[in-house]
Amino acid sequence: MATPTPDDIANDVQERSNTALKRGLASRHMQMIAIGGAIGTGLFLASGATVANAGPGGALLAYAAIGLMVLLLMQSLGEMSAHQPVAGSFQTFATKFISPSFGFAMGWNYWFNWAVTVAADLVASGLVMAYWFPSVPSWLWAVGFLVIVVGLNALSARVYGEAEFWLAAIKVVIVIVFVLSGVFMIAGVMGDNSPGLSNWTIEGRALPQRLRGRYRGLHDRGLFLPGHRAGGCGSG
Repeated sequence: MATPTPDDIANDVQERSNTALKRGLASRHMQMIAIGGAIGTGLFLASGATVANAGPGGALLAYAAIGLMVLLLMQSLGEMSAHQPVAGSFQTFATKFISPSFGFAMGWNYWFNWAVTVAADLVASGLVMAYWFPSVPSWLWAVGFLVIVVGLNALSARVYGEAEFWLAAIKVVIVIVFVLSGVFMIAGVMGDNSPGLSNWTIEGRALPQRLRGRYRGLHDRGLFLPGHRAGGCGSG
């Protein structure tokens, strides 16, 4: 029996996954899904811990290292998605260019990854909302947001795309507000007793000599960029 070529495997996968899906996502939806997906829960809940554990220098190095990794990954994923915009997300590329078993394993690993991530995000939603509503149990917020997430995914692709577009736009605006607020606080425009750049000049603070702290910094920055592969799932 002849060994199938990569093109034969890709054609077989495409035939089996040909379910006459309608492309309901516009270009602006995909762009904001990619941008918003790269802004994870870790930015809002773990940034302070990253600076505390790794120092401002360690946090900057962690951002640079994880950002470079994501840049290279997204360049490769973008090229493959543009070359072969097929249904089945990026596991189709693993099936074609490596092996069907590897693609199968990647698909299930990605599912388990997001099953755990959604649960973690629901817990995080309860922690965030408890700041404004401390008397409301956190599990109520988790259940409420879970119903919203499931409802949006159960509707049409167009509704999902619009929801992702506006929610991602809100995240981008919040990040810009956070950055500007940080600059104003460092400059002493906002708040009292601004530290300025003292954490960069005091010995041992910019880059603490703690291997565990630097590892935690890389780990937390990985949580900051959890959904950068989302564009590859809808590019078909």
